[in-house]
Amino acid sequence: MQVITTVAIPAAVFVLMLVVGLELTPADFRRVAQHPKSTVVGTLAPLVVFPLIAGAAILTLKPGEPIVAGIVLIAAAPGAPISNLLVYIGRGNTALSVTLTALGNTIGIATFPLLATGGLLLYLGEQADIGIPLGPMVQQLVVLMLVPIALGMFVRHRRPLLVAQHSTLLRRISLLMVVGIVTFVVIDQRSVFAQQFVSAIWLAALLTTATMAVGFSLGWLLRAPFPDRIAFLVEFSARNTAIAIVVAATTLGRLDYAMFIVAYFVVQIALTLGVLAALRLKGSAELSQTLSQRPRARTSAHERSGQESRAE
Repeated sequence: MQVITTVAIPAAVFVLMLVVGLELTPADFRRVAQHPKSTVVGTLAPLVVFPLIAGAAILTLKPGEPIVAGIVLIAAAPGAPISNLLVYIGRGNTALSVTLTALGNTIGIATFPLLATGGLLLYLGEQADIGIPLGPMVQQLVVLMLVPIALGMFVRHRRPLLVAQHSTLLRRISLLMVVGIVTFVVIDQRSVFAQQFVSAIWLAALLTTATMAVGFSLGWLLRAPFPDRIAFLVEFSARNTAIAIVVAATTLGRLDYAMFIVAYFVVQIALTLGVLAALRLKGSAELSQTLSQRPRARTSAHERSGQESRAE
């Protein structure tokens, strides 16, 4: 069991982040200059919004220690690579989503350990029977995030055709790895799940709903196009659960902290897909209504023209 948590899961996360790097190009980072407002807000706002919402939930609802720790780690984690797929499904701005994911995971090497350490000290303090090793956490994130992302970008630069040919396969492999990590945690922590399942699920739903609402609202306040608002909606709620699980299991040595992280992963995807489906249906209905009004408008114009001709 220890081999899985200390070797297999970190190795799987390394591969996941390598796939993220393979998807990136320098153009993804150049979008910061091309669309500074959406990019800067979409990258930095979740670092403030999610911890604030998470803190309010913890202080108000006072859940147990494993859920508190899981909430803190999820709130500190950078954006999830799966967000790009969700934005694509929702017909959002996929290019913006990729850029936000890339920037979030790059600066996450610094922001994640600071937010996680601060959150654990603030909300758990001496309750938790753990040390909070900031230095080792940073080292682990460099190895599991910065190195594979840089390696992936290098491989894509040197072998773009090879990467393009196998991109779909690589995405499927990365998704299977995430599912594998989640399944392992569920099986290993089934007793914790049984005790705190209801609390974990509805807290995950609360956090997901709140962060999606804030993300979409910020896009509206920025007067961003609707596809950009979809990207904000997803990016604000989708978190890198794989890296959060690794930190819980290896750096902190508490796999039970990963219980809420897994619950959030499942709930967030389910709720996001539901919201995106509803938005697509609403968009299709509005488009159909607009198209149905156009023939009537043209008919009215034709009738007016005929009336004017008869009057002459």
